[in-house]
Amino acid sequence: MPTAETRLATDRASRYLAQLRRHLGQMPHMSHRPPGGGHGEGTTRPEVRHVEFTGTHGTVRFAEGLWTLDATADALTLRVDADDEDALRRLQDGITARIEKIGRRDGLRVQWRRAGADTPPQMEADARSGTGEAE
Repeated sequence: MPTAETRLATDRASRYLAQLRRHLGQMPHMSHRPPGGGHGEGTTRPEVRHVEFTGTHGTVRFAEGLWTLDATADALTLRVDADDEDALRRLQDGITARIEKIGRRDGLRVQWRRAGADTPPQMEADARSGTGEAE
């Protein structure tokens, strides 16, 4: 199961968690489509099957994977486990768009890394986009 993680340094992690909880809790009941898809490169929003949050932890079950969120005093940690590589990319793109939108005032920038990989996030992004240098 492909997995990616990121850690966002912020002293507002709990606030972001609460904001995401409100948004995601409404998604299964929404009848609108965000303009241009609004959730990454896909044209439709991901199917949310279950949302569960506490004050410091959240899980979101999508049709194609699981998103886990953990808030501490100094960071928001995100993890995505997907059914396949395409699903991982779609979920990462949608999550990145949402996090960067709600965190724009704080300048939050998501840089995913593969779980268990020692590759720094930027090098991994460069490798995916074809701009990385061969060693």
